[in-house]
Amino acid sequence: MEAAPTLAIAALREEGATQAHLIAILQATRDFVATASLDGNLLFLNRSGRELIGLGQHDDTADLRLPALCPGWQPNPPADADPCQPDAWNGGCSLRRRDGSEIPVLTITVLHRDPQGIPAFISLVAHDITQRKESERMKDELVATVSHELRTPLASLRGFSELMLKREFNEEKRREFLGIIHKETIRLSELINNLLDLQKMEWGRQSYEPVNVDLGPVLQESLALFEGGNQSHSFTLEIDPALRAVVADPGRLRQVLSNLLANAVKYSPQGGEVRVQAHVDGEEAVVSITDRGIGIPADAMPFLFSKFFRVHNGPHRQIGGTGLGLALVKQIVLAHKGRVWAESTEGQGSTFHFTLPMAEKSQPDSAVAPDLLIVEADTSFAGLLREHFEHCGLRVQVTGVAKQAMEWILRKPPRMVLLDIHLAGEMDGWDLLVTLRSNQQLSELPILVMSGSSAKHHGLALGGAEYVLKTVSREEFLAAVHRQLPDLEGKQVLIADDEPTTRARLASFLAQSGACITQVSNGRLALESIALRPPDLLLLDLLMPEVDGFEVIRRLRRTRAAVNLPILVVTAKDLALRERVYLRQSLASLVGKSEADMDYFSQVVGSTLGIDLSPGAAAREPLKSAEDCNC
Repeated sequence: MEAAPTLAIAALREEGATQAHLIAILQATRDFVATASLDGNLLFLNRSGRELIGLGQHDDTADLRLPALCPGWQPNPPADADPCQPDAWNGGCSLRRRDGSEIPVLTITVLHRDPQGIPAFISLVAHDITQRKESERMKDELVATVSHELRTPLASLRGFSELMLKREFNEEKRREFLGIIHKETIRLSELINNLLDLQKMEWGRQSYEPVNVDLGPVLQESLALFEGGNQSHSFTLEIDPALRAVVADPGRLRQVLSNLLANAVKYSPQGGEVRVQAHVDGEEAVVSITDRGIGIPADAMPFLFSKFFRVHNGPHRQIGGTGLGLALVKQIVLAHKGRVWAESTEGQGSTFHFTLPMAEKSQPDSAVAPDLLIVEADTSFAGLLREHFEHCGLRVQVTGVAKQAMEWILRKPPRMVLLDIHLAGEMDGWDLLVTLRSNQQLSELPILVMSGSSAKHHGLALGGAEYVLKTVSREEFLAAVHRQLPDLEGKQVLIADDEPTTRARLASFLAQSGACITQVSNGRLALESIALRPPDLLLLDLLMPEVDGFEVIRRLRRTRAAVNLPILVVTAKDLALRERVYLRQSLASLVGKSEADMDYFSQVVGSTLGIDLSPGAAAREPLKSAEDCNC
């Protein structure tokens, strides 16, 4: 008889634990979640719901009612409700906050029934769509702005061209009209180019060519363009003597300066001083452009760098513009790993600041080649490595530009290269790696690739190619595949083998993996397929007609698009030692930046150069001036 109460208590405990789990889940969700009685009195409101309406976590909700909280909410199913789910319906309304403001939301309402089917209570989930509404508003404003900005020059072009076609004018009038047509054509071209540039930048498709740029001459050149013919403004330039060259794309840097100077002139219509200053802040150059114009309202400051944003009140209303200039400035500066911000007092003027990373300090040209060349885009990490290895007594060169690194290596090859593969510019780290390995004189140069991702990285360039025999079991084959590509879902796998039965067998092994499989019958077709669309994994036979597997690997090691393609060789015979060594050969070693400390770098570099860089050891005998290494 004692068992029944015990079971009942256990069931109650289990039910209580389940309810506690459900409440924890509801409290954790970021949406407004509430339950209410059938007449709308609030029974439960989760933590996010309280925050959305401005209610404290301990404030009482007993007097709150859903109809008052949610103006426009439908407490009953609409006429067109889904007949398959009559007790659940979607809608849209607002949430009223404690301060009286309203938040647009999408809602899901559910009518809950008791075991007898009688309505018991209502639950409501409301999703805040403020950002979506703002995006829609900005999109509509974008369309309206672009339409207006395009129509205005087009109207001028059409009007003046029609006038010249229908009527005769003297030479002076024709030249005036042609000048207007030319000016409006340039305006239209600039608008379209800015739109396209901004779109490419936002999608990450804009290419940059960063080089070491002497900032002084570029600033002087940009100022000269605005000084010519400008009688109402005076321009001053102040440059910190300690300023070094910056790492930037010269064309994009001029675009930033042109936009900021144009704004300084445009928004100081009464004239006055425009001051440009450049000074050093740590390892950054800070450029500031100040005007004494109409300034910017405080409520507009957070939106200054938004696309198509324009201040429409006060004296700003009469000043034209598309609202693209500052958005472009922001995208360009961020792409250069810089920062941009503004300071302004309405009626007194504005100052726009942006930063750019400075180039490494110039290194005296020496007849002796460096021990170590560090090619690293992150100036802080490059500086850390340089400081560490120079303290160890090594001759070190540093650059963040692949082209410059290539020039230095060709002129005076270092003993070793530390290479960041994620370099900006036309030539990135992969391009540099492939170019070096294609040069017979530099093919043996030790290279350590530094990656931001894990060093447990497989691929042709850094891991070589693995191989298995064609007689391998399905389990062993899949294990080898997963070593090369752990997640096959949705990935592209190319099978290159001249035997149809082998291709079919390997494809069947992968049938349940979710991979998309392509099959070719020889090496030439494999190379053509890879050139069109590199797969995520190549399963490669070695003995094939036209182009064999060894030749495929040789060519891929010199192909930028496929240099890091994971390859699993599936062969009919066991390989000789020299063949296995060839397959395992990589273009460089790899280390993950986040996984390695300076001691590890010392160990790898010291082992490669044949010197002891351990703590307390002297770095190398030929450097008589080097202190005992304490790295």
